[in-house]
Amino acid sequence: MVRKHKIFVFVLFLLMLVCSACHENHSLIKIDYKPANCIEDGNYEYYKCKDCGKIYSDASGKVEIESVPIIKANHEIVKVPNKYPSYYEDGNYEYYKCNICNKLFSDEKGENEIENIPIISKKNRFTDTYFYNDNGHWKKSIIDDDFTEETHVFEDDCCKICGYKKDRPNKLSMEFLRKRFYLDINDIEPKKTSGIKISSDNIEIYESGTYVISDSNINTVFVGSNDIILVLDNVVLNGSILINDDINDLKICLEDDSVNVINAESLLDARINLTIFGKGKLKLNNNSYQDNISCERINIVDSDIEFDTKGIGIKADVLVSKHSKLSIVTESDAIYIRDKALFSDCSIDIKTSGGYVSNTDENMLKYNLTQSDYIYRKAEDSYGSSIGKYNEYASIRKSRGIFVEGDYDSFIDKSLEFVESGIIIQDSILDIEANEDCIFSEYGFVDITNSKVNLTSLSNGIRASTIFNSEQSEIIVTHSYEAIEAAHIQFKNDIVNANSIDDSIESSSDYGKESNVIIDGGHIEVVSIRDDGFDVVNNLYIIDGYVKSSGIYEGESFDCDGCLIIDGGTIIAPTHHTVINISEESKQNILFVNKDYPKTWNSGKFTLYDESGKEVVSTDIDFEFGNVIISIENIEIGKYYLIRINDEFEKGFLFDKKIVRISE
Repeated sequence: MVRKHKIFVFVLFLLMLVCSACHENHSLIKIDYKPANCIEDGNYEYYKCKDCGKIYSDASGKVEIESVPIIKANHEIVKVPNKYPSYYEDGNYEYYKCNICNKLFSDEKGENEIENIPIISKKNRFTDTYFYNDNGHWKKSIIDDDFTEETHVFEDDCCKICGYKKDRPNKLSMEFLRKRFYLDINDIEPKKTSGIKISSDNIEIYESGTYVISDSNINTVFVGSNDIILVLDNVVLNGSILINDDINDLKICLEDDSVNVINAESLLDARINLTIFGKGKLKLNNNSYQDNISCERINIVDSDIEFDTKGIGIKADVLVSKHSKLSIVTESDAIYIRDKALFSDCSIDIKTSGGYVSNTDENMLKYNLTQSDYIYRKAEDSYGSSIGKYNEYASIRKSRGIFVEGDYDSFIDKSLEFVESGIIIQDSILDIEANEDCIFSEYGFVDITNSKVNLTSLSNGIRASTIFNSEQSEIIVTHSYEAIEAAHIQFKNDIVNANSIDDSIESSSDYGKESNVIIDGGHIEVVSIRDDGFDVVNNLYIIDGYVKSSGIYEGESFDCDGCLIIDGGTIIAPTHHTVINISEESKQNILFVNKDYPKTWNSGKFTLYDESGKEVVSTDIDFEFGNVIISIENIEIGKYYLIRINDEFEKGFLFDKKIVRISE
């Protein structure tokens, strides 16, 4: 018993020596900082004694802590913004993604996980209507030459999908088999042979077929049957093409290299589907206000058509123009479409003059004034003369460039099924001068892709009631009341130069959450003489690109009912004076420089230098201005910068937060 007691006392003594030694001199090891991720916790730096296991916050072992300083696991959340669908790619609604584990969430805190990206399906670029032959059926693309082809699925000799019947004639193959009748108008003896009647100045056609009229001067052509192709080869037509009431289609071929002249109040006015094709030229001279070509649907392919008229050039429910050239000079709307218009690989030159001018005393103004003598007064859709003795208000006949009405239910051709009424312009060049809107979709959208558009207007350059979308296009608005107006506006990799009296870019009405302006790449410069560069009903998102917005007088560079959100790019915004809500959600740092109202700096140069004296950004401002917004990728928090405005103002400052405001 005494022996066991001695052993116990000896062991206890040894332990006391060990603890005493450790207390005086811990053998500490450093545990490095380890960041947390969404899979496992991390920790802050700390120290641990390898002998006794105690942990400390300092290297000397004086500040003991009870537990390891844990950093809780957390997702690295990034926002994936809305992406609008095209005809080739799906889009998506806004969602959030973890950069580490790639999980998806509907909220920015990563609390509501979702399984799949919230997709917005790409636009349907194929017709709803099937086309067919003996071998199968297909749908045609409304924007290119692509098509979908499938074999028939027969049930009782009728395809269940497209409705094709085995005993039905194939119209596509029949067209190549029809006889071509060459009509010689010099044979003046009246006759009727094989469904054709020719007199000294008129032609009547009663049977289907392909008919060629060459080197002739005639008054009228009467079409009394469907499935007729009328070939014009250097023809002068002094009257109209007349259509029997039960006819629903007509094709006019312009023989290659031919020039055909129409001297009539109207070439054609009928509720039919008209196709004009061929690599010849058609010139329409009409000194009346009657519509030149008015049909249910008009297809123009590979043609060159020139209008010199006072009336509407083209009027239809649906217009499809591909690989063609259109030149229209008129005092009315150049192109008036009730539902949908598609221009693909076209060259379009439009000039509308507006016609007569009348004043408020209901007398004609007899002064020879040009459009440049007037300034648009938006309140009453009127114009005011800008020269002294003619300083009266006057209204000018409205004449738009391309107008799509949209609120039209009857006679809609379902083979051109857009999401809604609207205008599509792709791979085209447009040059439009108008005293009203140059391009106007009254109840629908405007979509411009890979095109060059030059506009001059006394009203709006481009106007859409729902969505304006532009991608990889050049849009130049040299003069306008408002350059571009729509409920929701999106630019992607565009070159835009817009000058306006009122707002240059306006998101004009509440289109729900989507009533924003989004800029994703490209080079955009806008100048408003008396109002806002951008007037946005909700938020203005700048994702990337170069944006310069100038409000010369009392307007603002960015007038957002919501917020200005800058995630990238180079933004330069001088204006007379402004108060703007800049979002803290912006990923890019923002500098706001202003002078106490109503004081301004003189026109000249604004320059920002970094702490080494290197120029970060510089811009020329050609009007008196009271503030400037600058945001550029290489402005960094924690660095010093210097502002210089002409020789009037110079100030150095520390960029110490996301949004820095400098005042004089």
